Amino acid sequence: MVYGRSVRNDLGAWRSQQTATNWGMSSRLPDLVDFYIYSVHELGGHTQATIAAYRKHIGPFLRWLESSGHDLDIQNVTAFHVLSYMQAKKVSGASPRYIRGIYQHVKTFFSWAVEWEIIERSPMTKIKPPKVPKQSKGFIKREQFQALLDECPLNTFTGARRQAMIWLLITTGMRRMELANLKLSDLEWKVREGIIKIRQGKGQKDRWVPFLPGAAGDAALPPVS
Repeated sequence: MVYGRSVRNDLGAWRSQQTATNWGMSSRLPDLVDFYIYSVHELGGHTQATIAAYRKHIGPFLRWLESSGHDLDIQNVTAFHVLSYMQAKKVSGASPRYIRGIYQHVKTFFSWAVEWEIIERSPMTKIKPPKVPKQSKGFIKREQFQALLDECPLNTFTGARRQAMIWLLITTGMRRMELANLKLSDLEWKVREGIIKIRQGKGQKDRWVPFLPGAAGDAALPPVS
């Protein structure tokens, strides 16, 4: 039984090396991860935040494997290694959401390796996604919001602009980078109702949000000379 498993592992390692060689790649994890991120995410036009998230979650896993004395050949990574790493992060105080991120990013990488026929089966196949406790997020309190506005005096251009930005964020729900990328041409008015175009938002997708009557608050911008 053990002998049979050993032979299958040896054959699997040989197949992994042959497939990787045919694609012009190494079968070592660091090289494959670099190629995976480049071919899937960078060439795929994904945002820098997405690329950074994959490096953030996969990179430490590789370093943990190496520091623990494990082989970095992709064929030799098992479900036990992944589960051990996730448990180590849990013991070290990592949040359930972070551990869930490890699971999602590592699983996506190994699924890619299967698709490219570098490995026959992902070590993530039987690992269930970690549960993340549902927690309601509090909304900003009225006095906190007013304190923000008080820091932005309307008698200055900078203060008025900042108030307008704060009102836009709280009334439209747009993200910080979406606000930073906003242009005047993104405002579109239709029958007294304004809408704002969010260019290349999350997932690099355009979307529209309503420009509510109170979205500008009291921040009537003074004329610019």
